[in-house]
Amino acid sequence: MMNDLESLLKRINPKIKNINDRYNYNDELKKLMYLIIPSFIIKYGYKLENEIIECFNSIPIVISNKVDKNVMAYFKRTLDTNFNIHKMVVLNNYNSISEVKLLDSLIHEFNHAINSYKKELKIDDNMIVLRSGLSSVYYDKNNLERKAILKNLYLEEVINTIQTEQILQILSKTFNYNIYNYQSNAYLLQTTICKKLTLNKTFISTLSDLRFKGDIDDISYWFDSITNIKGSFDELSSLLDDTLNLEKTMTKNKLKNRLIINKIKKKIEKVLKIVDIFDKNTIYK
Repeated sequence: MMNDLESLLKRINPKIKNINDRYNYNDELKKLMYLIIPSFIIKYGYKLENEIIECFNSIPIVISNKVDKNVMAYFKRTLDTNFNIHKMVVLNNYNSISEVKLLDSLIHEFNHAINSYKKELKIDDNMIVLRSGLSSVYYDKNNLERKAILKNLYLEEVINTIQTEQILQILSKTFNYNIYNYQSNAYLLQTTICKKLTLNKTFISTLSDLRFKGDIDDISYWFDSITNIKGSFDELSSLLDDTLNLEKTMTKNKLKNRLIINKIKKKIEKVLKIVDIFDKNTIYK
């Protein structure tokens, strides 16, 4: 393993230097790139080394002056009139967050990018579909106004958060970086109620593979074939969306919050029911 790692670093460190020089990253970001990029390659496999390097090479990190308590970073993409995609990872709160939180944010957003690398854009007569992992944004082909976001937006965030933690653990172990047992606070409720599902080897291995390849149209059929309930995947995704959207409506009004919490609990019960059915119907767990 050590020989493999040494060989990997010998190959890619000059490429990482080129990326750092291309975007004139500051010293801290330069250091983190030497940790993050090898960890991605170890996570996804050495055969995808070139694709991962190209992803980091094609997407700059931009430090924003904005302070946002809720959004530490985001993967920004825009379409021009020729349907070319322009991408960047934007960092908020740069001067006030810890290095571990910075690592978390960068890995999380680049993991969205890696899992959108293939089959990213689909164009038909009237619509353009821009994929981000499991979720997609629809554009009107004539004016590029965003039309809708698919229901599985927050399932994408659940899967991405779990993979972010996995990459952080790879980084910790590989480079003896003290972040053992780190847990992201992102989408905590949704990640928690999907725990049994994401620990299910049938679910996580197949979904991760389809997501990486961009074959997301196959996911609902595959999931429903296991639950034997038509529309169960779409319902699961919709319920996760609902729980997070309800969380966002919480205020200082205790009575109103009690009503919102009851609604969330009912949504959670439905999620857990679907998760239990899927889990019971799989052999490889």
